[in-house]
Amino acid sequence: FARGFPLNPLYAIGGLFVSLISPVLISIYREGEVYSTEKFFEYFFGPIFGRVFHMPMETGLFYTHYAQTNGFLGVGAIERLATVMGIEYFNAPHELGVLYYPQWASEALNMNTCYLYAYYCYFGIISLPFCILGLWLIDLIALSVYRKLSNRLLLASCATVSVSCLSLISVEYTIALVSNGIAVTLIGALLVDQFCRI
Repeated sequence: FARGFPLNPLYAIGGLFVSLISPVLISIYREGEVYSTEKFFEYFFGPIFGRVFHMPMETGLFYTHYAQTNGFLGVGAIERLATVMGIEYFNAPHELGVLYYPQWASEALNMNTCYLYAYYCYFGIISLPFCILGLWLIDLIALSVYRKLSNRLLLASCATVSVSCLSLISVEYTIALVSNGIAVTLIGALLVDQFCRI
């Protein structure tokens, strides 16, 4: 803060390159390929680069396109609400994935997207203020939890919640809260800090 966050663009590009090295190497190993410079750059600028920079926007585009051409999905696209309200559940991530990526169609295919796009597809533009409110509530609750934490857990909690919040670009809000650990981390940090002070 004191230095005003000076940012050299070369550091950002270098950091981006370094952060993608591990996923590229793991992907090459997982698929049984032989490591080589050519194979590295093939994977780096192919599936890995696309997965990180292209796919999140493409899936959002597909959700928006579906809503504009077929209408909004409504409550039936949210499994728990559909069950409670007695409405037939429409598994949007799977059905839209099969529709827009037929080459990958399988029972396991789920085309998740940013919660803004998903909720627009479900409820239309009226969902936008609620999405913004939800994001603001995460900030508000996280900051109030951070104020109560001791120094020994504060940094770890901030880092974990920050990384968990990145999942909001690729999943629905409730999934990010529970499965990706935003709420779990905040509650867990409070409990550990209160009951494990020895």
